[in-house]
Parts: sequence; C-alpha cells; structure tokens
Amino acid sequence: MKKMMLIIGLLIGVVAMIFYYESSRATEDVKTETIQTPSFNKIEIDVSNADIKLKSGNKYKVIYEGKKQLKPKIKVDDGTLHIDSANMSVNINGNIFDLFNNRHAMVPLVTIVLPEKELKDLDVDNSNGNFTSDDVIINRANIDLSNGNVRIKHSNAQGLDLTTSNGYVSINGKKQGSDYSENTSAKKLIEVDNSNGNIEIN
Repeated sequence: MKKMMLIIGLLIGVVAMIFYYESSRATEDVKTETIQTPSFNKIEIDVSNADIKLKSGNKYKVIYEGKKQLKPKIKVDDGTLHIDSANMSVNINGNIFDLFNNRHAMVPLVTIVLPEKELKDLDVDNSNGNFTSDDVIINRANIDLSNGNVRIKHSNAQGLDLTTSNGYVSINGKKQGSDYSENTSAKKLIEVDNSNGNIEIN
C-alpha cells in the first residue's frame, strides 16, 4: 500500500512539474506590442484566430497580446483600420496546458483603442475568438463569427439583425432566443451572424 502511495505521489509530482514548466513557457512565448496608428473611423477585420476588443482612449493604437507568429497584419489606409491574418489558415502551435495557463498563447488578443466618438463602419470576419466593445459608440456593424461570443454595450444603430446557431441572443439583459431582428432596413444597422456563441447587445 505504501509503495502504491509512493508511486502515486511521484506521478503527481511529475505532472505538477510538467504543468509548471509548460505554464512558464506559455507565459514567456506571449508578448505584448503596442502599435501607434493614424486616425481612423472605419475598421475592417479579417482574421482566423483572435479575440477582438474595442475600447476608448486618448490616442489611436492597436495592442497585440499573443505569440509573435500569430500576429496579424495591421495598417491604416484612407481612414480605415485593416487587421488581417498573416496566414489565413488556422495554424495554432500550442498544447493543452496553454488553454489553462494563458488563453492568449493560443488565441491572441487584439485591442483596438480610439478616442471616444462614433465609429462609422465596422466589419469583422473571425473564425475563432470573441468580439467585445464596451465603450465605443458603433454606428453600423457587420460581424461574422464561427466560434465566439459577441458583446456590444454602446451603439447608435437604429436596427438589429442578430442570429446565432448555437447560443442565445440577449437585448438589454433579456434573452430573445437564437435570433432577433428589428428595423433591418435601417442604414445604421448592426448585423451579427454567429455559428457558435452568444450575442449580447446593451
């Protein structure tokens, strides 16, 4: 019995050491980079694997947190911020420990910062990752996600067209089922098409 307990103790110790090593490695691999940009009032995002967050701030910039090889291309052209995957195929180099230790080791975080004002147009096409906007006023948005949640807190939109295949739609804290539409002919329209995840609009 003592021998069995000793073996179990050794196994637990080995697993703990591996977990600690992989945790340290995942943290070391994740880098944070801030990219200062010219002003923009439109955003176009086409990525295969990233969490996207919009927030207000004093200066226009993009903050990337993740592995260097997963960093997307970032540029501003004619008032539009473009964020595109460097490699359009989903190629994630990680392991199971990354999921527990640091999400951004496998799913990078792209934070877009802009002064508090209306964002005219937003287009997002993302295969894997969440989209969050808490304090940026959005006029019009077209968001297409395959796997992730959408949360938008402020909007000047006059219409909504929201659909999720596996999840729920919530408007101002009230669940509406898997789809919700209102005044879909409006020019200021928020459209969200989500395959797997929830949609929350407040």
